[in-house]
Amino acid sequence: MRRHQAIKDSFLENRIFLSRTVILFVLILVLISGLVARLIYLQVAGHSRYHGMATNNRIKVTSVPPTRGIIYDKQGRILAENLPSYSLEIIPEQVTDMGDTLQRLQLALAIPEEKIEAFKKHRKRYKHF
Repeated sequence: MRRHQAIKDSFLENRIFLSRTVILFVLILVLISGLVARLIYLQVAGHSRYHGMATNNRIKVTSVPPTRGIIYDKQGRILAENLPSYSLEIIPEQVTDMGDTLQRLQLALAIPEEKIEAFKKHRKRYKHF
């Protein structure tokens, strides 16, 4: 088996070192360029997809089962029963036209006019941050 011998020519040694350095630099440059290209693709081309995914991610509907049953008195009359209740929350910063939104909600959910007016009065009382 033949062993490698040291190169005695310093010019040749420097040239080999320089070529290896250039190859390593080009390899690192190619890898960084690939990362930058992927970043640009995700930011520009994938923007609408990821924006839609983020928007759908913040809305979550969960069903909460009742924690207890119906309570009766000794004559069999109902003292407490489970009735479904719902809570509607509006984030004003995310609504462009509050009046139109309230009107559409009123039609869709059959909200009485008194509750809409009470909401408007309540909203005027509190200052925005």
